Amino acid sequence: MEIKVYAFADRFLVPALQRAINNNIVDEIENGRFLEAYDIVPLAKEAFSIIPSDRPMLQLLVDYHCDRWRSCCEQSSPFPGLPYAFLARAMRRFSEMLQEKKQGHPVQDRCYYEHTDEAEAAKCGKLHMQYDKEKDFGTFGEEVICVESCGGRRKCRCSNALASSSSSSRSSSTSDSD
Repeated sequence: MEIKVYAFADRFLVPALQRAINNNIVDEIENGRFLEAYDIVPLAKEAFSIIPSDRPMLQLLVDYHCDRWRSCCEQSSPFPGLPYAFLARAMRRFSEMLQEKKQGHPVQDRCYYEHTDEAEAAKCGKLHMQYDKEKDFGTFGEEVICVESCGGRRKCRCSNALASSSSSSRSSSTSDSD
């Protein structure tokens, strides 16, 4: 029900209600309303079907699912009807998690609240989502960029935008040769 109220508030431009519903859902999720990854599936199906793609709540649903998913969570058909956008974001998030683990980067706190303005967001002290319309994905602080052109080969080395200078020099030398 909350998802529908959020979508209504968004569609009819009632930002205070939209923020209140979003922030309530964020609190419920972060405070353990959902215990397992598969508990989020019905909410994600509904949210991805009626909420605009650039909303932090959608990324929260994906991140929560990815943070808690384990192979033991699988059922005979674990994700029936999940939207493509959810699955694509989940694959990207799993990739980020793998890179964070390999590089030993501590995971910084992410904020999924919809703040009233930039000043309020700045006071929060957490990373806030920056939505990339082209990729249909939200990033928090560091954007993953392609180091080389795939050229249709389906192999691509990717790197963090804030990676070491050796990655940057590889990136520029690769770009020059393409």
